Amino acid sequence: MNFKIPKDKKRKLAENFSEKAKKGLKSKMGENSEIIEIKPELTALFNDYYAFRNQLMDAIAKKPIKIVLDLGKIPVMNSISISSLVWFCKNAKLEGIEIDIREIHPDLMKTFEVLKIDEYFQRI
Repeated sequence: MNFKIPKDKKRKLAENFSEKAKKGLKSKMGENSEIIEIKPELTALFNDYYAFRNQLMDAIAKKPIKIVLDLGKIPVMNSISISSLVWFCKNAKLEGIEIDIREIHPDLMKTFEVLKIDEYFQRI
């Protein structure tokens, strides 16, 4: 079965996914520091390839002291999301922002191990 989604409907779907992705970005203010917590949604990672990258870029642009990333509910990532995550860690480190990856789903961790980027995340 083949069907086409009208352009205005596609635009609305994309906007909806962008809004959901932004909801995953939360700011918490501590006594002396700013902490940003990111909890991405699986649907946003696969339906809007750049939503996750935009979340990460927005977090770095706010220049907090620390960014907490929770990947506990993300069992898989596509290559764009993985490259965005590596880019994020590198750039956050260059900006002097502390990265705290609190949870990584066990299935996603296996992917990181196969790609040998688990060692990279352990060093940050």
